[in-house]
Amino acid sequence: MGTFSISEFNKHLFTLVAANCAALIMGLILVPIITRIFTPEMFGVSALFISIVGIFGGIICLSYEQSIILEKSDALAANMIAACFFSMVGLILIIIVILGLFGSNISMLLGNLELNKFLWLVPLCLLIQGFDLILSSWFSRGKRFKDLAQIAITRKVSVNLITIIGGLALYPSAGMIIVGYLLGNAV
Repeated sequence: MGTFSISEFNKHLFTLVAANCAALIMGLILVPIITRIFTPEMFGVSALFISIVGIFGGIICLSYEQSIILEKSDALAANMIAACFFSMVGLILIIIVILGLFGSNISMLLGNLELNKFLWLVPLCLLIQGFDLILSSWFSRGKRFKDLAQIAITRKVSVNLITIIGGLALYPSAGMIIVGYLLGNAV
């Protein structure tokens, strides 16, 4: 009988897929608790906020983080990390100016004035997301996929637990969902 051999790529792929599936299942298990604490309106405001972060988060490093994986030497990869960092800081500064000048207009345009209270957290979330993109690329470069898997699970559990604890111990609000998202992603 021949032995079944799994290639290194398939092992890494399975590790990441399994971790993300586990994180999603853990999140689904906690959804009934979260929906008992927070109202649909609170979820609406937080969804708008997370959508704004998601739109800018995908381009916060100007896709330079992808080149960290591809560089032939660690020195060139370190240079790409610096490029990511400077592009991230530059875009965050631009976003701070835009939100400072037009934050209330953006909230009105999106049809939710309560969102304006939380827009100042967008740059902080983008900073965290930018560092996450950079570190994920660096870990991928070093083939540290188990670390990436642990981060995915820890992040999902942290976001949900911080949101639940904050909603129960403090005052349930859209802000608490946003803070749970922010702090959970910072873990």
